[in-house]
Amino acid sequence: MMNKIVLPFVIIIAMTGFHMTQAFAQANNPNADYIYSGDMIITPDEGHISVDWHISVMDNKERVITFFVRNTLENIAVSGGGIESYSITSDKKAGGFHHINITLAPQHGDTARVINMSYDGELLSTPANHNINTISPNFIELNVDSFWHPIDNRFDKLIVAEMRIHLGPNWTGITTGSLTEAENSWHLENKRPALDIPFSFSQNFQVHPHNGFNIYDMRPSDNGLDTLITSASICFDYLNNTFGNKTELPTGRFLLTERSEGGYARGNYIALTEIGGKSPESLTQFVCHELAHFWSRNGNFGTVENWLNETFADYVANMALRDALGKDAFDTRMANYAEQIQGTELPPIWVREGNRERLPYLVNYRKGPLLLQRLEERIGAEKFHAFLYRYMVDGISNTSDLITALGTVAGQDDREWFEAELAK
Repeated sequence: MMNKIVLPFVIIIAMTGFHMTQAFAQANNPNADYIYSGDMIITPDEGHISVDWHISVMDNKERVITFFVRNTLENIAVSGGGIESYSITSDKKAGGFHHINITLAPQHGDTARVINMSYDGELLSTPANHNINTISPNFIELNVDSFWHPIDNRFDKLIVAEMRIHLGPNWTGITTGSLTEAENSWHLENKRPALDIPFSFSQNFQVHPHNGFNIYDMRPSDNGLDTLITSASICFDYLNNTFGNKTELPTGRFLLTERSEGGYARGNYIALTEIGGKSPESLTQFVCHELAHFWSRNGNFGTVENWLNETFADYVANMALRDALGKDAFDTRMANYAEQIQGTELPPIWVREGNRERLPYLVNYRKGPLLLQRLEERIGAEKFHAFLYRYMVDGISNTSDLITALGTVAGQDDREWFEAELAK
């Protein structure tokens, strides 16, 4: 079925993977749209992967799904009792996708429908920009941008995952959840619903453990390491003390690379570009912003509602900066935000009957935080904290509910003012 793999081994994977999927589905977060269970073989010297998936569809009303996988992958096989029909079409351009179009059979009873899918190939025949998404002899880094695993083309479906990664000895790995080494393979579990299944492995990590987080350093020097440790400690303390009375941040994992661009974050797993020379203010704000997404993450990131995710994470990070480094640091940053958008024509943040497309960077990361600053000044610190808490901890996912929450906390006048400001 998949070249470079002995057939009996594939059969064993398929049989054991199905049982793993059902058990994992029953035990994990009901907010997940899909439960992924699988086995993956990585051949680092060749950049080759072989993957066998069992995907449980948790929405019993779901009928038509299109998954994307990278078009460098081959030997795609799709099966399963949950499938009524399927087809595969492909983009021919470099960096394109296979479109795996699936019509599901109606669901009977409470048992989730399962899609079996396998494929193999050289994932990244052309190196990705900034060396993110890399398979090399001593370093592997994969996330959604490589489309190494099937991604629902709506880009708003959440995954929990359990899989075995067969890689060989002498590697150290990190992901958002847990990675446990066993018999020349790694057992990955990501139980918190997320948009993808990111991980990195290296044979050369320098690991620096700290209270609440670990740092995995790929660099030959420790330039900026002390600044990162201080910044991360500030962020963990502030965010847990402010929003963590129900659920605290999971153990943080910071990946330090030498590249000049290409940082990203997946909740508690944050890949940083070269941090040498970064100021304490900028590094603290960045780290706190990314960790705040542990709570600020429920808006549909492909629509206008993504402003919630980014604006609130950014302003909370600035509040952490104010708490740790003083009001002058906060005021300087907010003044810089105002200067960046001065004289710029920007669309409204949100209009009740308006545009529902994803907004540009300057709206989500500059105009939005500046509005929250004005709201805090208008209603006062106590009410603003109560409003923030409602958004962050209650998991508000759309602007209409956010405005309602503000009315409950601050009153009708402030609610009407805020909605009018969003529409300007």
